[in-house]
Amino acid sequence: MNELDILFTEKDRTNVNPEFFSDMGLPCLKKLLNNNEYSVFADTLCKPLTDANLITERQNILKDFVMYPDLLLKFQRICSEAQNNKFTIHESVVSSSSSKRKLIENLSVTNKSLEVPAELYNAMKYKSFSSRTLFDFFSELSRTGMLDNIKHKINEMAGWLLNDRVSFDIQYGPSFKIKSAYAASEGYRSIPQKTHRGNKNKILPDPNEFEYYLNYLLDLQIGDLLNRGVVNMCSIISSINSYILNFTKKLSMQLLFYTAAIKIMNYGDQISCSAVFPRLNSDKIKAKALYDLGLLMTDGTVKGKVPNDFSEEDGFYIISGVNQGGKTTFLKSIGIAQLFAQNGLPVFADEYDCPVFKNLVSHFPKDEEEALMYGKLAEELERFHGSLSLMKENALVLLNESFATTTEKEGCEIAKDVLRALSKVRPSLLFVTHNYRLLQNMKEISQTLENGTRLHSLVVCAGNSSTDRTYTIKKGEPQKEIHGLEYVLNSIKG
Repeated sequence: MNELDILFTEKDRTNVNPEFFSDMGLPCLKKLLNNNEYSVFADTLCKPLTDANLITERQNILKDFVMYPDLLLKFQRICSEAQNNKFTIHESVVSSSSSKRKLIENLSVTNKSLEVPAELYNAMKYKSFSSRTLFDFFSELSRTGMLDNIKHKINEMAGWLLNDRVSFDIQYGPSFKIKSAYAASEGYRSIPQKTHRGNKNKILPDPNEFEYYLNYLLDLQIGDLLNRGVVNMCSIISSINSYILNFTKKLSMQLLFYTAAIKIMNYGDQISCSAVFPRLNSDKIKAKALYDLGLLMTDGTVKGKVPNDFSEEDGFYIISGVNQGGKTTFLKSIGIAQLFAQNGLPVFADEYDCPVFKNLVSHFPKDEEEALMYGKLAEELERFHGSLSLMKENALVLLNESFATTTEKEGCEIAKDVLRALSKVRPSLLFVTHNYRLLQNMKEISQTLENGTRLHSLVVCAGNSSTDRTYTIKKGEPQKEIHGLEYVLNSIKG
């Protein structure tokens, strides 16, 4: 039974900056998942795949588990029960009887473990799999004759040892008398008995009889040989049992990812929010009716939540608009969708097409207290510098109110330098900002960028009044009144 990998975690993975998961608000999943599910899901999610074929295969595995929910439950039960097949630990093995007792106990446990492949096979019978991984695993399990043979062999060998039987196939040259197999049992003496010519009552060895010495040696050591044979047999079945335990333990952990994924999908069904498996054949992000998962989980309903459409073009996107208008929510919806897409998971949208990025980067403001420990701007720039190496070609970069911890003028200059530098490598970039000085000069800044990079403006769609927010992000020109009080204060500072 070969090792089963249903997550492909040992393959090439996308680089994700450490804050990306929390920046996207994904700790909200703790409300939905138990501790073990959350731990495995979060850890896996932060290691998205880069191979589109492996991502598609993970999609297919999830689809199979959705199609056969009983299969996932049976797999989990089998793997969980297998962990009970552990050997009793003895302090020491000091005698033949104690080593035999250990062999009997361990053999009983291993025989239970050897039933695991058959149980997995029975759980998979009469099912049609779209996943090649599950299909190949089922095909391997169907070769039950091999497993039956292993089980028969170890029980047969253990039986020989428990009945004190050891075989020696000894071949000698022409001058030796022994030319056939010799069988000996513990406590059984087959020593030739020779008496001394001068004393009929005294039994002495005949130095001319080589066979006598050979048998005499075997008799002296047979107990030790048998005991060592029992210990070695314990080691063999221990290796078999350990392999099955490790196999089921790893499989059980990987299954938690799919359990968590199905819980999230079921949550979407409960609130009547559509979800779709992304298509990975696009060189740009294209989304239709895309929701932010974190927002959906705030009150357990889709009512009042506004989805967004997005069709990426060449260039960088600057997103602006009134406070609390949905800019950060839109940014998170893109980040979560891409993270889910590269993990083989469905996205809460009507449609989602995307490329496979090699790097996912976020830069969001930190909590006030944490930032004050270092100085707001210094802390912000230090974090930005730490992720700079990931902001390259074939990267998705999400900046949320970056460089807003200084004056508007200085923040604008820093942002312009960053945009010019990133235009050299041209990642996919979305930048939420309140810096109106930057927004005013978008056309001029575009002319300074390299590789023909242009700046596109996305804004919060205006409502029926100055305080009305539609929470819809669309193309449009930046508006001067987007800042409110913040704009006035920053203008005074500048």
